[in-house]
Amino acid sequence: MIAARAEMTVTAMCDWYLKEARAGNSYAAGICPIKTSSPNMDESRIETHIKPLLGNCKARHLTIADVEKMQTDVLHGKPRSCDPAVAEGKATGGPGVAGRCVGTLQAILGHAKHKGLIDQHPTKGAKKLATQKRTRRLSSKEIEMLGKGLAYAERRGDSP
Repeated sequence: MIAARAEMTVTAMCDWYLKEARAGNSYAAGICPIKTSSPNMDESRIETHIKPLLGNCKARHLTIADVEKMQTDVLHGKPRSCDPAVAEGKATGGPGVAGRCVGTLQAILGHAKHKGLIDQHPTKGAKKLATQKRTRRLSSKEIEMLGKGLAYAERRGDSP
């Protein structure tokens, strides 16, 4: 069993992770179970980007360079499954998707380390692409609506 764990490919580890996440065994920041919608978003990134680019690699042999190359490839839309006919309704690349793919892969590897499937997190420290932070201010009308909503919630006794 230990030898089999050591030879898990990225594809096998991703499949294992999705089963774990859907069973409620994966935790966000190690504290609380991930949201029920997270495995679906993770699966999209896994199938569209991670598996086509790294799926055949042994998970324990991944390097930071491998992960950062995957990120660059996703940024430029390299995976085969980025073909719009194949990736219908799925994100096809760009800096945001590339960074989230790194985050997803790191979450998978972190969970695998926590559960004893791998001894070391092979890609801890990989740098994610910076994305542009969005700044938006509420309009006067939106602030007014927010105030009304808070007042209504307070009257109902809802928790702040």
